[in-house]
Amino acid sequence: MTDARHRKLSRLLRALAVCVALVPTAATASTVTHFVIYFAPGAATLDKRGERDAQEFAQILKRQSRLRLLEVAGHCGKDEAKTRRLAKDLSQKRADVVRNRLIALGIKPSRLVSKAYGFSKPIGADTPEGRARNRRVNLRILDIGPDTSDPPEPPKKKRRRRRDE
Repeated sequence: MTDARHRKLSRLLRALAVCVALVPTAATASTVTHFVIYFAPGAATLDKRGERDAQEFAQILKRQSRLRLLEVAGHCGKDEAKTRRLAKDLSQKRADVVRNRLIALGIKPSRLVSKAYGFSKPIGADTPEGRARNRRVNLRILDIGPDTSDPPEPPKKKRRRRRDE
């Protein structure tokens, strides 16, 4: 992610009055690391805290139409599934639950895609606390619309060079 794009995105998120940290993950994507919904072991349902977090983020997305495409990324810990296939299935269910809840709260389905990562992207160590951190869904910003607060620079006029004959 370019520095200018990162600064614009940071300004946008600060304007939301939400304290989030951005971790660049690719040239055009960032992870909103403080929008994470955690799950109980083996579960793919939202608890009260997860429901509250989903409602809060839905309100942010409604106000910020510039965030045009987000990935709802589902994860699980190695302690929850013995095979990669089971891990993918569980993490896909988690991502779908959060995506469907955001849609039910008024977010357009075209703005959200869900993806399962299984246990391929752990963020926690192999401790009880670390395993709990791996049972999560987080959002990744994939596409940001044009910034209407920063008007584009006018095109520079071409100067004609005179030829002396």
